[in-house]
Amino acid sequence: MSADLHRSRTAATVAALASGNEHRFTSKRVLLTGDRDALLTANGADMARAALQLLMRISDNVDVALPLLSGSLGTDLARDGERFAWDRAPQFVACDGDWSGYDAILSIGSSVRADLPWTAMTANGWIASVTSGARGIAADCSRPNPITALAAASLGVCEVFKRLIELRPELGELLDGSVLSLWDHTLGGSEGPDIPAKLEADLMVNGAGAIGSAIAHLLARLPRVGELTVVDKQDYGPENWGTCLDLERSQVGQPKAEIVAHRLQPGGSVRGLNTTIKAATKDHFGAVTRWPEIVLNGLDGIDARHDAQEIWPDLVIDGALDADLQVRVSAHEWASDRACLRCLYQHPPGELAVVKQMRDTGLSWASLQNQDRPLTEQDVAAADPARQAGLRSRLGRTVCSIVTEDGARAMSRSQLDEGFSPSVPFAACFSACLVVTELVRYLITGEVGVRPLWQVSMLIGPDTAQMLPDKRHADCRCRHRELIDKVRASCIG
Repeated sequence: MSADLHRSRTAATVAALASGNEHRFTSKRVLLTGDRDALLTANGADMARAALQLLMRISDNVDVALPLLSGSLGTDLARDGERFAWDRAPQFVACDGDWSGYDAILSIGSSVRADLPWTAMTANGWIASVTSGARGIAADCSRPNPITALAAASLGVCEVFKRLIELRPELGELLDGSVLSLWDHTLGGSEGPDIPAKLEADLMVNGAGAIGSAIAHLLARLPRVGELTVVDKQDYGPENWGTCLDLERSQVGQPKAEIVAHRLQPGGSVRGLNTTIKAATKDHFGAVTRWPEIVLNGLDGIDARHDAQEIWPDLVIDGALDADLQVRVSAHEWASDRACLRCLYQHPPGELAVVKQMRDTGLSWASLQNQDRPLTEQDVAAADPARQAGLRSRLGRTVCSIVTEDGARAMSRSQLDEGFSPSVPFAACFSACLVVTELVRYLITGEVGVRPLWQVSMLIGPDTAQMLPDKRHADCRCRHRELIDKVRASCIG
């Protein structure tokens, strides 16, 4: 197993995007700093703490320089640095030092330095502002919103990432005065309403990986009331550390769902289920806990999304990203006529899912019939001979996890080592911000803002964002409303 497995998924993404020397990106020097007035706000502190974690997960060489009189933030950042480090914790340096040797500098606040590789970011209400150019951004960070703070930090760290990897120019460019409203999905749009004192709903979070862990990070910072169930059948591996917010090195090897559920307490009844979506639906909802009104997804595969949709809750919100950092959010309200996840995510026509899985993994048809069990030597012996050595190194892992990873590898733009899907933490966090924005919007207004899918390229920026309308497909079972209404009535009681 590679010594750099903890950052292998980011490295796989870099291999497809970098101009060259991509192996050096983790050793380049990065500085996190900020304006005192911005850092003293709740948004400023949230941006700083989120940015530090994200920077640590893409770079081994992060320094922090805080202005004097920054309150307790320095202590918090030092504690976070030690807690979330894989090896080297960030170092604290003087604010009046020579910063010319840094490859990228990320600053919380509106100050801009044209003489340095500088990115500035602010967050106010539902407005996230980022600039790496000459255009300034608003300094105001006074309206607290942890969702926007994480979104701004994600965009800011993406700018750092572009510099570190020397992003191929045909794939994207640095942002220059970009201002995005998460509330209305427009450039320079509405600051939106304040987050209310209470957000009440019974929730289900599917997936506790890169997107799911960031969803949990945000839910823990909101005034949430109600039951919450986290479902993920996998344990954390070293490769997850590089993409999962709040994951500590000591938690590698532990069940994802249980770790994330623990972070969400207090805040109502919380359960972590180390099982599949189908099993959780069958064995727990209605019997052990209330049927979820809202389902939030941070999933990889098509089949898992179909399983989540077939809970048929009032609302499903799904976050997604791909290897070239297109980030998406989709939402299906049962009461609407918009496309569901079964409509939006489909296997290629004319091919059974198991046939694709055989091609992706090398496993036999028989081995793929029961995927919720460990891979055995018998499975390896029956597999494609050219794939047996790689499969043997994964003995004991669930067949489903191998299907997920190898399927992602087959779809990615680069040939990956170790069979891990490409991902970067800041893109996953931005996707989670979009998911939780729709949750809050729905709980405030009774409506969602995506109809049913909105997507944006993090490499090019919010200028590329687009809404993709789609109605229920004629051949999808979501059209059978009377039958599903009966199922919903029997489940919800």
